[in-house]
Amino acid sequence: NYNDATGSFTCTINRATITDTPEENTKTSDGTALTCDGSLSTRMPSGSTIKYGTTNGSYTSTSAPKITNVAESKTIYYQVEHANYNTKTGSFKCTITKANMNVTATADSKTYNGSALTCDGNLSGVPSSGSTIKYGLSEGSYTLNSAPTITNVADSDTIYYQVTNPNYNDATGSFTCTINRATIDRKSVV
Repeated sequence: NYNDATGSFTCTINRATITDTPEENTKTSDGTALTCDGSLSTRMPSGSTIKYGTTNGSYTSTSAPKITNVAESKTIYYQVEHANYNTKTGSFKCTITKANMNVTATADSKTYNGSALTCDGNLSGVPSSGSTIKYGLSEGSYTLNSAPTITNVADSDTIYYQVTNPNYNDATGSFTCTINRATIDRKSVV
């Protein structure tokens, strides 16, 4: 009763939207590198191509950047491409935070002999790279770039120190530097 009918239609799978987001990368400075990947490889759909960059809109590397020092902390930009998803771009922070130094000092002392005693406190726990040590004769005032010296008993004093390093919180403390009285050695007269 009817003529044949033919026609066509489209059958389309539209790209989905990636809703997951990266996580911030952060750690306390320990001298080793932090990989700034935002955990994207585990948070994005399987089969995604992930690219990174340090400038917004420029995704030039398939390898995640790495940082080691506090001063290198930065914003990382990323692009995620997948055949079944809309391209996703965004950014996350990659941060190295300052660590605490465990600096200790020991008292300096010697018996008077007319020569100077260097009051450096034999500081231990000072990071070997990038550290600056300053000394002072009053707490909170670190104006000496090298350890002070004393020669006489009356010069004995408390010495204050400050250790700074770009990857660590400042460390301060004090120690005593003492010249002890000598014993007069009298030789008998014949």
